[in-house]
Amino acid sequence: MNKEKKIEREVKKRLEEEEIKKEVEKRIGTKHPMALLCAFFLGIIAQMLKGHWKKAGVFFILNILSYTLWSVGIGVIGTFIMIVVIMSDAYYSNNPDKINFFGKEY
Repeated sequence: MNKEKKIEREVKKRLEEEEIKKEVEKRIGTKHPMALLCAFFLGIIAQMLKGHWKKAGVFFILNILSYTLWSVGIGVIGTFIMIVVIMSDAYYSNNPDKINFFGKEY
């Protein structure tokens, strides 16, 4: 009987630790260096690698728009800003519905 209670307490403790760990990962996010490397070359690949399909679509449309404006000569700064935002989001983000810019979700 005493062993059963001891085992039960240990199982509860492990479950609590796992829940706390998941909550911390959810709030802080896990860093993804491979996604950052992919985002350097093409931002949507990083989002697809992480399974964030909606973000990949939005970033694809924004990339096309910024590169189109760049070809006209207006979007040079916007394109570089988009690249930085996409790389930051690829590295920090764990939430597929929000954009993460250097650790802060928007």
